[in-house]
Amino acid sequence: MFLQVPIAIYGFIIAATWIDMIADKLVDVLSVLGIVFRIPGPIMGLSVLAVGNSIGDLSANVAVARKGLANMAITACFA
Repeated sequence: MFLQVPIAIYGFIIAATWIDMIADKLVDVLSVLGIVFRIPGPIMGLSVLAVGNSIGDLSANVAVARKGLANMAITACFA
């Protein structure tokens, strides 16, 4: 019972490390694609990275709106 907190902290650290590594590699891949296709960094950030960051929110808000909670979905857009 007393080992639950250290195991949870260890699991959190491992998960955060994996998320950091994957996000870092994703940014590297997108940076290479920007160089290959000669797309400036600010344009990549304002378009590709911003859209990729918002896809999860979009899918969640659409699901909430389809359940009949349109006000909650609109509120989540602003949050």
